Amino acid sequence: KLSGVLKFKILVLGEFSRGKSTVINALLREKILPRKSNPCTAILTFVRYGQSKQVTINYNDGKLPDKISIDDFNTKYTIPDDTNPEQKNIFLNVDNAVIEYPLEILKDGVEIVDSPGLNEDPTEGRDEIVFTYIKECSAILFVLAATPAWKQKERNYLENKIKGKGLPVFFLINFWDSIEKNLLDEDLAKEEERIRERCRGILSEYLTNQDDVQYKNRVFEISALNIFQAQKNPNVNLYEFPRLEKELGEFLTNERLSYELGQALNIAQTVDKKIQEIVERIIPSLKDTVEQLQKNISSVQPLFTKLENIRDSFRQNINQEKQRCATKVADSFKSYIHSLEDTFYLDFSSYQPTLQGVSESDAEKFCEEANSAFRRYLETKIATWSRNEDSTIKKSFQDLDRQYLYYVVSYSETTQEITMEFKKDKDTSKANLNKSGDSSSLLSGNTSVGSIDQSNISQVGAVSNAVVGALGGSYLGFFGGGVAVAFAIDVMGMITLPILFSGFGIPIAIGIIWGAIAGWQNAKETFIANVNSTLIKKLSEIADTQYDLIYSSVGKKFDPYLEVVDKMNNDICSQRQQLNSLLEQKKTKEIDVDNEEKRLNQLRQEITQLSQQVKASYQKYTGKSI
Repeated sequence: KLSGVLKFKILVLGEFSRGKSTVINALLREKILPRKSNPCTAILTFVRYGQSKQVTINYNDGKLPDKISIDDFNTKYTIPDDTNPEQKNIFLNVDNAVIEYPLEILKDGVEIVDSPGLNEDPTEGRDEIVFTYIKECSAILFVLAATPAWKQKERNYLENKIKGKGLPVFFLINFWDSIEKNLLDEDLAKEEERIRERCRGILSEYLTNQDDVQYKNRVFEISALNIFQAQKNPNVNLYEFPRLEKELGEFLTNERLSYELGQALNIAQTVDKKIQEIVERIIPSLKDTVEQLQKNISSVQPLFTKLENIRDSFRQNINQEKQRCATKVADSFKSYIHSLEDTFYLDFSSYQPTLQGVSESDAEKFCEEANSAFRRYLETKIATWSRNEDSTIKKSFQDLDRQYLYYVVSYSETTQEITMEFKKDKDTSKANLNKSGDSSSLLSGNTSVGSIDQSNISQVGAVSNAVVGALGGSYLGFFGGGVAVAFAIDVMGMITLPILFSGFGIPIAIGIIWGAIAGWQNAKETFIANVNSTLIKKLSEIADTQYDLIYSSVGKKFDPYLEVVDKMNNDICSQRQQLNSLLEQKKTKEIDVDNEEKRLNQLRQEITQLSQQVKASYQKYTGKSI
């Protein structure tokens, strides 16, 4: 078992009626979530470990969370079979639900997320909420059906939301048992092979490696419901569900181990580097008098000024690039949406619903369908714009990555210069130094390495946390690798489509139209023209009102670079504090130089050994060389 706070989130995606909730129940071996043929899960639902069985409903309108029973949740937050138009938006004030359940499979940080069925109701924007959450997950279970044939919108979702995102996806072909049930005179083996080839032809391009091994490791023929039927009848065919559990378990274990070791290695190597710098700076100064130490501290002040100039220059460049890029993308969005007005009638014609009759209910239905059609139209257009704008942000990140390397190298070299200033021309004589004083740490306060309990450094995580805490902010994660390389560039993800459509409804002037226009056909044409005119006005509204949202969303993508600047600032303060702490102790107490030097050297040896142990473990378990 792997313990710790690291969570691995498994997101279950798919069209409604594909058995997503049943799949989750089968994985948990408990019937926690509702199972119906109609769209069941109405909101994003997180299933995680808890000592007691309960559900917390979190709201997005400021209302305090509610704690309810699992039975009440399944009853209240399930879309009923007889959903009418007034009920479609009944859960818009609910952000998510968290189910806590004392199950062993969840105990080590695994969290399973049940999503609303894709495209249940496009006007509610649940697809975008789910897609935004995809980026936070460790794995996706995409549930499809063996029969009937997949819908085009399922393929569109795979193409637009999954393909090329670098996401680990397990494809579950559910209801495999239905193949035999639906047979007439066909041969079962031949029909299964026919469906298998159809699945392979569609899914292969969405796998990381398009080969047989990758396909077998990521595509599974299952019948989730059979897992529960097998509890009564052991002869029930489980198909590939046991293999799914095995592959998923190995994936989570290996990914977690690789991630945790990678994090530990990064921390260990960075802490090792910082400890070496601190010890090399402090030991030569142990023998200095107060006057010598004051002189040395004064001599490195220009180098500290240089560090501050590096910090300030990098911050200025980041903010300039941030403003330039955010402005360019926001301007592009505004211009693009306005440009859609010129071609709207032609482009929207393929989405346009049909007005069947002339009654008020017919008009209301048409307006609902027009809202949904307009949303699909706009999503497609924004996706096209998003792909074009990816290059703008990528170029900004590439430019900043080059600057990042320059500034970090300059910063590191300047820090080394400060260390070297304290090492040169040192008097090795120990005369006038009292050797009988106490051996308390020279690095007091927030920067004290002496506060580390040496008896508790048997585990990498423990010593990493202890040293990082002891350095009081001088741990700099920016001494390796770029920043932007970890970014998932996705302009589309910056735009909250539910916000774009907030409060959007087409006014229905049915009485005026029906009463003032002679002729049934003219009435229909005029009504449709009025609806389309309203939609064009909505384009202008979106273009003008969403500018600030796009600007701020792009700007937030630059926060990791500004975090590097903050770490530089913390490190400058920490280095100054270390020297000032040493000077104060020189003024107030005599120091046992031999014992203090021995203690510091022992500390850095132990930290280096730990770093090497972590490196060896990382190479052993991941097979990656460093």
